[in-house]
Order: sequence, then structure tokens, then C-alpha cells
Amino acid sequence: MERKNFIAIIVVFVVLGVIRSIGIENIPFPVVVMVVILGLGTALVIALKYKGNKKERIYLLIMTILMIMLASVVMLAVVIQNDYPQLSEKVKPIFIGLMAILFVMFLITVYANLIYKFRNK
Repeated sequence: MERKNFIAIIVVFVVLGVIRSIGIENIPFPVVVMVVILGLGTALVIALKYKGNKKERIYLLIMTILMIMLASVVMLAVVIQNDYPQLSEKVKPIFIGLMAILFVMFLITVYANLIYKFRNK
């Protein structure tokens, strides 16, 4: 096992232990959002550093950006639902439609990448 992987595994187990001891409901929502944003940013950096086939890299970047957009829409929907319940009832169909569109676009990209990899084996 590489040293980088070992350190990442230790960090994940420490974070999980802290979350279990504190309780997920006691962690403030902005902290959760910041952790998710850091994770998504890390995923984007890793996708940008990918040293593979140019076409596969494009698919990976598209899938990463779509997942970042989907996570952002979900976080925004949760914030609006928690803080503005009256507004939430009006915009909930918009968020659901947007999430569905992003998810379908993600699935199309995944299948296109699958077809590309299957044909170029």
C-alpha cells in the first residue's frame, strides 16, 4: 500500500470516529456543506490531473462537473427547505426537475464513456 493511501485511510477512520462520538445531528450544517465542497473540489482536481486518454479525460471531467452541479443543487434545496419553508413549496418542483435533468445527463455521459471504452478495448 502506498503511503498516500495509508494516510488517507487513517484520516477517514479518524473523521468517522469523531462523527460517531459527536453525533451527525450535532454537526452544524455549514460545516457539512464545507466538507462536501472540499470533497467535490478535490474530485475536480483529481479529474484535472488525470493522465489518460484524452477522450476518457473529457468524459471524466464532464461527469465530475455534473456531480458537482448535482450536489450543489441538492445542498441549495436543503438550505431553502430548512430556512424558507414557504418558498420551498414553490421551488421544490424546479429543484426536482433540475436534479432529474442533471442525473439523466450524468447517466448519458456514463453510458457514452462505457460505449467508448467497450469499442476501444
